[in-house]
Amino acid sequence: MESFFLQYGVAYSPSESANFLDAKLSGSIDVKSIGYGYIYPYDIVNTPWSIDFKFDKATNKHTGDNFSGTYNGNTATASVNATSEFMHAGLGLNYQLEKDVILTIGAGSHSWDIEAEAKGKLDVGVITFTTNLEDANGISPSGVDGFYFVESTFPLADRKAKLGFRSSGLDADSNNTLNEIYAEISMNLY
Repeated sequence: MESFFLQYGVAYSPSESANFLDAKLSGSIDVKSIGYGYIYPYDIVNTPWSIDFKFDKATNKHTGDNFSGTYNGNTATASVNATSEFMHAGLGLNYQLEKDVILTIGAGSHSWDIEAEAKGKLDVGVITFTTNLEDANGISPSGVDGFYFVESTFPLADRKAKLGFRSSGLDADSNNTLNEIYAEISMNLY
């Protein structure tokens, strides 16, 4: 059955790095995510196989207050705030192991955009700085790249749970990869 969905998530990463044009910083970061999407399933008759056509869009807010590193060669501390947007379109090939247990592998394409800013101070005096990811023309990194994923859906108490891994390309100026491990628990809103 086709479905629309809303998603909300929170995450914490104890070790992230943020490399701006003139600053190299690292620290912990909190992420809040909200998104929506649509899934259209297609069953392959008389087999345990099915295919999902999926589209989703997510906006993420990244906040880190205790970053440290260097700015123009000087020791620095900073807070980092970022917003990222991802739009995924892909196909998932599902195999039903048991009535409520499904394994899925899939791939697709995603467009992405990231805006980030670091505000901090240098340890030499009271010099403050602000820097961001924009290039010389004031444009933030963005692109269209591929992704692949592996996930499993299974019952958990009286709900449906999903555990998965997604690897997405983020190839703006260099080849970067975003690797995500995610867990979802579905809830009926009616």
